[in-house]
Parts: sequence; C-alpha cells; structure tokens
Amino acid sequence: MIRVTILGDVWDSLRDRCNQSAPLEDGGFVLTRPVETASGVRLVVDQEVAPPNYENRWNIQEQRRLRPTTRYKSKVMGESFQTDRVPFFVHSHPDGPPGFSYADELMHEAWLRDFVESSAQGAFGSLVIHGNDVTGKLWTGIDYADDQHEVDVVNCCGSRPIRSVRNLDDAVPRDLTGDVGDGMGETSTTNEVDPLEIADRQLQLIDRLGQARLTSAKVGIVGLGGTGSATAIQCARAGIGSLLLADPDTAEISNANRLYSLTLEQAREGTAKTKVLEDHLGRTATAEVETIQDDVTTGSYDEELLDCDVIFGCTDRHTPRDYLNKLSVLYGIPYIDVGTRPTANDGLVLDLFADARHVVNGGPCLWCLDVLDPGKIREENMPKELVDREVKDGYRRDEGPEPSNVFMTTMAATMGAVQAVAYLLNQENIWDEMVVFNLWACDLQRYATDRADDCVCQKGQWSPSVHQLSLLSF
Repeated sequence: MIRVTILGDVWDSLRDRCNQSAPLEDGGFVLTRPVETASGVRLVVDQEVAPPNYENRWNIQEQRRLRPTTRYKSKVMGESFQTDRVPFFVHSHPDGPPGFSYADELMHEAWLRDFVESSAQGAFGSLVIHGNDVTGKLWTGIDYADDQHEVDVVNCCGSRPIRSVRNLDDAVPRDLTGDVGDGMGETSTTNEVDPLEIADRQLQLIDRLGQARLTSAKVGIVGLGGTGSATAIQCARAGIGSLLLADPDTAEISNANRLYSLTLEQAREGTAKTKVLEDHLGRTATAEVETIQDDVTTGSYDEELLDCDVIFGCTDRHTPRDYLNKLSVLYGIPYIDVGTRPTANDGLVLDLFADARHVVNGGPCLWCLDVLDPGKIREENMPKELVDREVKDGYRRDEGPEPSNVFMTTMAATMGAVQAVAYLLNQENIWDEMVVFNLWACDLQRYATDRADDCVCQKGQWSPSVHQLSLLSF
C-alpha cells in the first residue's frame, strides 16, 4: 500500500493558495521522505520547494492547465537530489475532473525521465486536489506505464485535515460467518451476516459512502484497559475496517469492573488483554483485528502504526504517550490521547474527569498542551530498585494504582472515538484540542490553543524512529 501524508504547514499553504487562485489551477512542488510501513510505504511531505521567482513560477496558468517554468523544475530536481527526497508536483482542479486529466498525463510522461534520473531516490510523484479529494500517482522508474503506481491513501494535516481514499467502492467489510456472538456472551449459528445490514441504522446518518470511508480505515489503539477496550469496541461497532490493538499486559481481577469483554475466567487466568479483545471482536464485529503484545516504546511495531489512519493512546503512563505524540508529529498521523482523572476524599467522590485531546501535525502537541509531565517520564524510566529506595528514604510516596471506574473510561473512549470518526468521514471536527468532562459535576471544559513556538516539537530535535526507505528497489 502507498500512503502520502502532507504535513500541516505544507498542506495549509497549498490549500489556501489553491482556493485563492480558483477558478485558475495552482499548486507547487514538494519533497517527500519515504518510510517503510508494514504494508508498503508512507511518503511524508514535509517541505515545499519555493520557486526562484514566485511571481513568474508558471509558464501557463489557466482553468484547465498549469505548467511550471524550467527554472522552477530545475530547482526542484537539484533540491530533491541534495536532500535524498522524492519530488512531487501538486496542483488543483477547481472545476474538475477529480483525477488526472489527459493534459496532466501528457505532462507527466514528458517530465518523467528528467525527474526520475535527477532524483537520488529514482522516483517522481504527482497529486491533484479537487475539493476534499486528493488523487496521486508515483513512478519508480522511467517507464511511464510499467513503473506507475496508484497512491492508495492521502492524509492531509493542518487546520483542516482530510483523508482521501482511492477506490472506496472496494471497501467492503468482511462477512460474519459461523458462530456470531451478540455481544452478551451468547452465540448463534448463521451462514452469513450482511455487514450493511448490521450498519443499517448508522447508514441513515452517514450513507454508504461514509460507511465505506470507515470500512477502508485502519485505527491503532495502544493500551487496552478500561478506556482502550471501550475504544476498540466502539470503533469496531461503528464499522472501522481494521484495528491494530497493542498492550503488553495481561488481565487481572481488578480489571473486571471496566475492561469490556473480559470474563472472570480470563481475569483469573491472566489472559493477555490483546487476546481478550481479539476473541470478543472476532465473534461480534466485522473488523479485521491485528494484535501486538508489546510496549510501544520499544519501537518494535512502529511500521505497523505507520499503516494506521488514526492512533489512540489509552494508557495512563506518560512515556508511551510521549512516544505516540512524537510519532504523530513526525509522520502526520492524527493522534487521540484519552484518559481519566478521578478525585475523592474519605469515600466522597469529588470529580470524575474524562479527557480527550487530539494532536494533528500543524497544531499543538501534548507538550504544547502542557499535558505531559517530564517528572513522571523520569520516574517511569527509573530502575525499580532506585524507586523503592526513594520511597523508603521519603523522597516520594508509594502512590499505587490510580482509582478508576467504568463510567469515566467509557465516556473518555466515546469522546475520542467520535473525533476519530469525524476525521475519517472528512467532516469538520469542531472539538477543541483538549476537552475535559467532569461526569460527577456535569461540567464541560474546552481548551483551544495554538502550537507553541518554543515547544520541543518546533525545535527539530526529534529524530524519526523509522529509517527512510529507498525506492530504488520498490
């Protein structure tokens, strides 16, 4: 699978310029870094090439044609070679067609050899923007037909993120066959269940095209406790086509009050949380489920996460949340961080906070939002012997596990899942970057904030965790 992600600043600049130029076509050249994913490649657009002369960057700019100057193309070829990036030409079709026109195809064929041979990656790509649809092609050689690849998914970040999918008509969920559970522990035997019949009531809200958008999506969920299990089940019931579920832990009796689908027998046996959800969803949902029982901070499944359209962080530890925050910023994958924070005093409940925060490249990260605690990260990465010594010497309290209940975890999961579905449907997400709902006090707080210029996410200090892929052998 070939994915293209346009990072926030680049997408906002391109989109605004194309909108202002309509009905004339507009666009520009960008550079992408290819990184390997579990199913193919993700090309991350992180730089737009400024033309040598902005006012004279086009030889032709009309409603149905756009041709850059030779100087502009020459500059792009030089920068793509120097930076080991893949050059892409991006332009708009304000009046259609939604895909490449015949004139575009002739232009690509004429340019192909020059761009491929001047690129250190031996590749060249093109994207066309039409409303919320972005269509793409990638060439990994000079043969126009044989070296041509369709871009499967384009993710655009920034202030108005969108997701464009090729061949939505092919997004058909798997049929449920054999023993099908009803979600309450009972099963019935059937030869086949029509996935669209399951989604009948939802189709009245989002229609078949919307349902196809959900079916074509892959969502990653890191952490499968009360919040993560509720998130997984809601995403599956909504019709998300593919789920990546990750958690290193096994279930225990104390999880039974909030971990959805966990049986007491599984809790006593210490069944892996991934196994608990996989078994349940295999009986009750149409989603394809992949599970990984490992800590995300090991980096062992970064390539699987890079195949996701949205990632959820459902863990109360700050270290994995920091890791997922970096992954989102570096690779342009929307990240939804959900959690809970109760307070009580001598058995008197004071607050039941459910939190949902979203990170999209171009906007604020979790550090900008002042959510992550460097002290907590330090503590979580200290050797246990040192922690025990500090507790013994009185430098810290032995706080033990955080209190929790099913009301908070379910609400936090719902707040996050709604935002994910809105993004996957290409509907505007009106949620602020951070929303906190106190269930006990029935109090909703919204926090809208901008990206902090002095934040670590703006300093270029984060290094990609997945090595750049060479397209020479793609």
